[in-house]
Amino acid sequence: MIKEQRVAFSGKIAVDEKWIKVGNCWWYLFAAVDCLTGYPLYTAIYPSNNGHYCTLFLAKLKFLGYYPKLIITDGWDAYIKSIEIVFPKAEHSLCQFHLLRSVYIRARKAKIFDTKFSTSLGKVFRTLYKRTTHRRVENLKKLLEPSLVDTVLSGLFNKLPKTIKAVDSTQRPTTANSVERFFGKFDHFYRSKGPFCDMESANKHLNLFLLGHLFAIKANGKPCPLESNG
Repeated sequence: MIKEQRVAFSGKIAVDEKWIKVGNCWWYLFAAVDCLTGYPLYTAIYPSNNGHYCTLFLAKLKFLGYYPKLIITDGWDAYIKSIEIVFPKAEHSLCQFHLLRSVYIRARKAKIFDTKFSTSLGKVFRTLYKRTTHRRVENLKKLLEPSLVDTVLSGLFNKLPKTIKAVDSTQRPTTANSVERFFGKFDHFYRSKGPFCDMESANKHLNLFLLGHLFAIKANGKPCPLESNG
């Protein structure tokens, strides 16, 4: 199958999943995308994104011969244990954008609409120094009522160790943009072809999308295969 063919691999991947409708049920489309080339290494459709299916997806990726040195996710907790089980030697990093967005959502739910807080939050990772990031996180506490600090910032505190690694590194991706771009293109395809009537149809259309997607990817600024062939 097309989605199980080995392609270029840099050792750094972004993993995520999104909803798709198959029949009358909602399923999850999982994707592992190479952070450097943007190539989808493996995709699969599962009924849930719980820890069992996250582990199953990563195990299948490993079975295909991919052993990533770094895996970046959007912060979904199920991947923490799954990565430890399947790829214990891989470094697990979190997407800075998704982490900050989760804090914004918490702040809105707590009815915090302070412009200074929002501006300061957006600058947390805009630095080349980890100590600056830590200082900015500490400053965020001062902009909130003491009773709201844990409610709004607990996720940032807990996930900062896996996110701050990329602050002063040129080798680690800071976001999961590669897989987000993949899903962005799939969404355009899904809006015209989906929802799918059954799993056979879903897999057929997924392979059709992957075929077109692989021929349209540009790697490192070079022409994509379709451009190279006129």
